[in-house]
Amino acid sequence: AFIPVGSWVMAQEELKQFSSSQSILTSDFGIESPAGMAYSPEADSFMIWAADNAFHVIKSQEEMASKINLIEPVEDPLSIAFNDQSKSLFILSASNTELSKIDIGQSALSDITKKPATRFDIRSFEIQDAQGITFDSATGRLFILDALRSQVLVVSPHPEQGFDGVTAQANNKVQRLGLESLSHSGLRGIAFNPNNGHLFVGNPDERKVYELTDTGER
Repeated sequence: AFIPVGSWVMAQEELKQFSSSQSILTSDFGIESPAGMAYSPEADSFMIWAADNAFHVIKSQEEMASKINLIEPVEDPLSIAFNDQSKSLFILSASNTELSKIDIGQSALSDITKKPATRFDIRSFEIQDAQGITFDSATGRLFILDALRSQVLVVSPHPEQGFDGVTAQANNKVQRLGLESLSHSGLRGIAFNPNNGHLFVGNPDERKVYELTDTGER
């Protein structure tokens, strides 16, 4: 993990910004070739996805906190995201038809091996090729990148039914952002920046990362 750190310092009677970076070697914690990562601001911890179908939780102070074992199958690390608002892990199925929610708890560091998952039927979203999911931790909105349809689905949770597809559609909780102006192929990976409310969509083939507003504007 690569962590940029910024602060303000006084230099020549002027207040200037100083930045540095910190690297955490996952191999120091026995994690070789990690496939994905999530971050919990409240717990100040990284959840590193490894080949043993588990999240290894590492604090930013480079301390191993715990190991979160999953019983849900994960086909693609991009189909996993942590929602800091609900303290839950979400897993999108390989068929793009079901979203599983696994409650972790307030500490975000619990062993959840035996905890049952809440499952949401999202077939009504008609997702063709999900290439990443992410959350707005302030509002709980879910963003799903559908690469084949060149769009991002923005789904606001229902207070009682959560991300149930039929309920979301019936209550106008689904918004679709067209991405045709970015690229017609190769879109993979999506992230949300809570500091400015912008989305970041990757295109590894072009070696580009696009920055968008939450309305889809560049």
